Amino acid sequence: MEAARALLGQAETDVQRARAKRALWLKAWENLLEARSAFAANDPAATIAHARRASDLAQLGLEQLAYPAVK
Repeated sequence: MEAARALLGQAETDVQRARAKRALWLKAWENLLEARSAFAANDPAATIAHARRASDLAQLGLEQLAYPAVK
């Protein structure tokens, strides 16, 4: 459960960083909410899966900022 708690904390940080730069994707937010729910339900496997996905999508949102806007 400690690994789930750590990954959930990392996902929270990643999503907040993406949100601050206005690069947050809806799917990242949805996965963070699912990770929170899974953690509350004491389901570490689901928490880890959703938290990893939320972090990955938040990182992709931030990386997208480096690309030019669509014409």
